[in-house]
Amino acid sequence: MVKTLIRTHDKVMSLIKTIFEDLYLLGLRVFMGCYFWYAGQSKINTWDQTLFLFKHEYALPYVPHEIAAYAATGLEIGGAVCLFLGLFTKFASLAFLLMVTVIELFIYPDVMEHYFLMFVLGVMLLYGGGKLSLDRFFTYIFKGK
Repeated sequence: MVKTLIRTHDKVMSLIKTIFEDLYLLGLRVFMGCYFWYAGQSKINTWDQTLFLFKHEYALPYVPHEIAAYAATGLEIGGAVCLFLGLFTKFASLAFLLMVTVIELFIYPDVMEHYFLMFVLGVMLLYGGGKLSLDRFFTYIFKGK
């Protein structure tokens, strides 16, 4: 009886994982892509204010504010596109994870949103883009897997 229950549970969970895992990873990629896309667009749309903030409020040690502003904006836009497409998902997730960690450590400590972002980015770093991604497509084309 117990063994049958365990086998049934395992089959149901395997079916749920097969159906929803890749949709979940796609949802995470789109969610995080939108989050960083809008952040990058906000910086571009108010570039003078962005430079001011990077000079006075977001100042990092040993990094000129102009370079930091361009790097952050480029990462947010380029990384968001990578997440939308599922291209270099783990690399983009790692880059965003490092950026959010720097923000948490040096600019705005103890912001709960940062921990949420780090958690989601960590999931994408561990699992990648899933089957519904260009990462998977290119892996299939070039490695045959």
